[in-house]
Amino acid sequence: MHQFFTPSPDSSNRYRLIADDSASEVSFEFSSSDIPINTLISDVDLKRILDEQLLEESHFRKGMSQEEELKLLRRKMQDIVHAPPAEVAINKMLLGKRYSLTAYKSLHDKQQLLDEAIASGSGDVILGVVLFLVKTLNKKQLNRILLERPDACNSYLNYLVTRLDIAEATDFLTMLGRDQEAAMLQFKTAVTMHSDPTMKKNRLKKVFSDYFTQPGTNSLHTQLVASAINLLEWQLLENSTTSADIVNSSALETLYYAFGKHKWKDGTTNDQKNPFKFATDHQISAPQLEWVALNERAKAQAYLDLDGLFEKSKWHSIKSKQFHINLPLEDVIMRLYHLNAPQPVLNSFLSHVTDSEVKLSLAKEVKAVRSVIDVLGTMKDKTELEKYRDQLAEGTEERIYADNAIRNFSKRWSTDGLKLMRN
Repeated sequence: MHQFFTPSPDSSNRYRLIADDSASEVSFEFSSSDIPINTLISDVDLKRILDEQLLEESHFRKGMSQEEELKLLRRKMQDIVHAPPAEVAINKMLLGKRYSLTAYKSLHDKQQLLDEAIASGSGDVILGVVLFLVKTLNKKQLNRILLERPDACNSYLNYLVTRLDIAEATDFLTMLGRDQEAAMLQFKTAVTMHSDPTMKKNRLKKVFSDYFTQPGTNSLHTQLVASAINLLEWQLLENSTTSADIVNSSALETLYYAFGKHKWKDGTTNDQKNPFKFATDHQISAPQLEWVALNERAKAQAYLDLDGLFEKSKWHSIKSKQFHINLPLEDVIMRLYHLNAPQPVLNSFLSHVTDSEVKLSLAKEVKAVRSVIDVLGTMKDKTELEKYRDQLAEGTEERIYADNAIRNFSKRWSTDGLKLMRN
């Protein structure tokens, strides 16, 4: 068990232990419980502890002697004039104690201070030292020191961005040779900082001209910024001619709006308002376009338009149509079901499912009765067809359809039997 001691100096400058400690080795050297403090801590370390405690006083204590006041002033002046080891200052910063960095005047001392801060692993301490260097060094010296210390660079950069000092952050990134990051920082700032759409458009155009037309610029970044400008211009033009409020909407949200607002059956037109042209201009993929169109048309209950979306004319025949979709058909059917699409629409899409087992499972899940009957007939499962028929209400169209399917099933069975007998 740890024992605590109290500073009660006697004539031998020793301290008395509170409790008896006969287990410690040092107890064998002294017959009494009085043990010299220098056996526990060196005089130098003890003096440092006592001086630290004295220095922690934020003001002169009442009843402090002139000698103590003078000692406190001298110590504070010493810390201002003579820099203590860097680790001492960093430890104070870590512990939240009062500290002063003004004594670190030479470039070498400041570098040591920063290295010690980085070694501590504390972002707050690193930033505190960096800001001290920012105030006391010229930019050339500061940049040279930070270039060699990535942790310090990132800490300072995050500080600048958090304070929205974008100009300084951009210059700092450029100095580091991180031009692409500087350009994207300007782009993100232009997008988020301007609430007025016209001002945002003008700012984006300037950013594009200043940062994304230079040699070596990332082509994907350039395309991204150009698309953002084109999208905003399209939205502003639409707002000026309609009552729609689509400014700052995403490309997919704007495409959804376009499908509901503008004619689009002719996918070859160059009309800027045509959804297909819009999708091409904004690099929207075919699956994305189809999913947006499916949702918009289904919610508008414009189901006939879905035929034009997914049925394309064959290249050798204008009259002949071919079903083509870039989305998982199962997902499309389930989405239409959740959007309350009528059964004929569900049956139409189910007819394009080639796997009978999958089709049967889907048809039952979306309650597409006719598709269930059709697929059971195709699978020649009369027993299951009769069981399913018996679940349907008498006199309903679905029950009559199932009865007809069973009669047709029996006729086919009889015809097939006659053919076998003749052979």
